[in-house]
Amino acid sequence: AAPRVLRAAEAWRGLIRGCPLRARPALAASFGNGAAAPLAQLASTFRGAGNPRVAKALLRLTADAVDSLAPHAPTPADGAALARWALSIARAHAASRAGFVAVAASARLREAEADDRERELRALVKLVARLASRAAVADSVVLETTAASSSESEEDASLSVFSAFEALLPLVTPEALSYPKLAQAYYGLLGDVLETWPERVPTLPAELGSALLTSLDAGAASSDHKSAGPCLEALGSLARWAASNATVQGPTAQGAQQLGSALASRFVGPLLSRLLLDGSTGGNGLSSGLSATVSRQATDAGADALLPLASAAPLAWREACDALVASVAASSGEGGEGQRAERLRAALAAFEAGA
Repeated sequence: AAPRVLRAAEAWRGLIRGCPLRARPALAASFGNGAAAPLAQLASTFRGAGNPRVAKALLRLTADAVDSLAPHAPTPADGAALARWALSIARAHAASRAGFVAVAASARLREAEADDRERELRALVKLVARLASRAAVADSVVLETTAASSSESEEDASLSVFSAFEALLPLVTPEALSYPKLAQAYYGLLGDVLETWPERVPTLPAELGSALLTSLDAGAASSDHKSAGPCLEALGSLARWAASNATVQGPTAQGAQQLGSALASRFVGPLLSRLLLDGSTGGNGLSSGLSATVSRQATDAGADALLPLASAAPLAWREACDALVASVAASSGEGGEGQRAERLRAALAAFEAGA
């Protein structure tokens, strides 16, 4: 059965991609109004069978339907129906695959199987990214505009996209993020989500909030600038929201303050170390300017993230700076201790003055 489904999925992808523009409204309406239901049933069947190649093909087909058909939906209700169908597949798939990455990364399974499962997760990440991007665009016909006959409001639509992102978080483990292509896709999605819905982060359950921070840890420390740059941009978006909402009236302020303190305590020290000390408090002293091993995108994104972190949690910022100076002084050895620590203090003072 699996080979037939793979062939059918590729045939459907070819049909969708090659569909003339004048015919896409009718095809979009048919997808939203039940024609795609068998695809959802197939996705459910092969999720349960644990076939990552078929699952990946069906996820890619769903993503192509969103990309190629949603902009041509004849009515807002048709577009919303198509989006709900795609979101239901993404959420159900993510929920059914919890923990598979950690298992696939174990020594008990063949490397080829681990690669298949990575591709499956990457297809899921890309599907949610397409939906998140479309939901974030104000003039999107899929999610942001709904007809009176549709029961899903704009707020409901964005909550649906964010819930799909939440379902992804337990899957995006440090082991999964060791795959460069998957990491790059995930941090691109993370940037869209944290820029569009930062206010939802403080409301995440504790285990999902921890998973999010762990993924930010991995990206901020990555040597791959294609992952580190977008990750630090996402961190900056979250930090800016925390800084700008920490002093507002109402319950939002408490969440923003707690988030700002948590981010500053966790990321200020590592970011300063990476940008000013080439990622280490050891070595041969401060680099001239920022680290030459960090790409310009990651450097700029890291600096941009530090500014709102300093504003959102001044005490955590100062504690991290003092701890970094003390660590540098302790690791410098006699003779270089004073000079190296003073150079770091001067660099931090210059950074603060620029902020």
